Amino acid sequence: MRLFAAVFAEESAARALFECFAPVAELLNAKPVPPEKMHITLNFFGEADVKKCEELSEKAAAGCKKFEVIIKGTGCFIRAGNTGVLWAGASDGNGNLKTLALKTGNTASGFTPHITLARFKSNAAAQNKIAEYTGKNEVLGSFPAQKITLAESVLTPGGALYRTVREFDLI
Repeated sequence: MRLFAAVFAEESAARALFECFAPVAELLNAKPVPPEKMHITLNFFGEADVKKCEELSEKAAAGCKKFEVIIKGTGCFIRAGNTGVLWAGASDGNGNLKTLALKTGNTASGFTPHITLARFKSNAAAQNKIAEYTGKNEVLGSFPAQKITLAESVLTPGGALYRTVREFDLI
């Protein structure tokens, strides 16, 4: 199974982000992320053993109190193969997201908590347009982080499908 641990955005916050950025995605010829898929990836395990991923996610959740996620600022990642993502930053002021990422086994030193808003094919024109919508640092919303979701990502020609494997409540 292709697995990841995440904090999914609350429905109202995700819907507000979608409504705000879907028009931007259209201007960029990008594919907006539907609200039900908006999340902060704590750790992308890839093809991994479910039991081990469950253990890591459960231990991480058991050691963390519920907290408020602040959605603030926008940015862009350009990935290999000339694809990119437009994202909204996520923080909580206390480092909980980074701690949860570490406790789920994420060893990436450059962990940037974020919610992907849209995916696009990158080229010079797209990069020039995207610059208008990134680097801003205003607060876009917030939502309570209440659980870690261990999810399966199934790749299809129409995009990834997510299926909840198990959820772990924060304390």
